[in-house]
Amino acid sequence: MVTELKRRSQADRTAAARAALVESAITLLSEHGFARTTTAAIAQHAAVTTGALHHHFPTKEGLLIAVLDELAEQALVLFRGLNDRDRHGDGPARSIVRSLWSLYGSRRYWAVWEINLGLRPDENLHQLLIEHRTHTREQMNAVLAANTALKPETKQALHVLLPFLLSAMRGIFLDTFFTGHDSETLDQQLERLQHALDQEIRSLSTNTHSPAPA
Repeated sequence: MVTELKRRSQADRTAAARAALVESAITLLSEHGFARTTTAAIAQHAAVTTGALHHHFPTKEGLLIAVLDELAEQALVLFRGLNDRDRHGDGPARSIVRSLWSLYGSRRYWAVWEINLGLRPDENLHQLLIEHRTHTREQMNAVLAANTALKPETKQALHVLLPFLLSAMRGIFLDTFFTGHDSETLDQQLERLQHALDQEIRSLSTNTHSPAPA
């Protein structure tokens, strides 16, 4: 029993240390960029030694992939929480778009850009990033398909429009990142995405509930 508790305690400490290093990497990448996010800087931010960092992540690339894993998991949690609740009387599209923007428009998501740009010159690592992205997309589609809080037409609309919505949000994020945050312009852009999703949901809903021809 004592041995089992020690094992659990060690596993908890290991998980906590890895999580702290990943979170420090996200913070430094989003605030200071790829070049300045060294292993020494990450270790210092996480209040551990560089030796401890390399114990948990033998290579910097391994730590950066762990960052992508963490942000991908946050996206999956968000997708699991999507639902058809209509909070504003104008359909679920608004809450869905705003939920997606809460991650893809966040400052911490800039870490993903830094990693992709920073590792791009290495052909092998670039291929690894492509595979990671593909796997994450597959997981997103699976989570959406399993989400019982979404109606079939909402799931189908997201399946059709999700690549467009996420690409558009990334573009909007880059624009606001470099030119500053204009809440009115941002709201207008998100409303256009909301409108596109709402129209797709309504179209699919109409087709689903239309009576079959005699």
